[in-house]
Amino acid sequence: ENKIRLANKIADAIEAKGLKKQEFAKKINKNNSEINKWLSGKHNFTVETLFFLQNELGIKLLDLEPDDTI
Repeated sequence: ENKIRLANKIADAIEAKGLKKQEFAKKINKNNSEINKWLSGKHNFTVETLFFLQNELGIKLLDLEPDDTI
């Protein structure tokens, strides 16, 4: 369920930028098949890829703020 939410957030951000999946793939120098894999909801992202997508799309995917409840 979390992977699907993550994939949907990325897909929504691509759309909000006014890009199609193919255009986004070209912009970040990736194959269409890789973007499709990311948006499938089944992909295991690396931390590096998540940081990259955050920067490219201007969204927050990882919350690294300290948790005062711990």
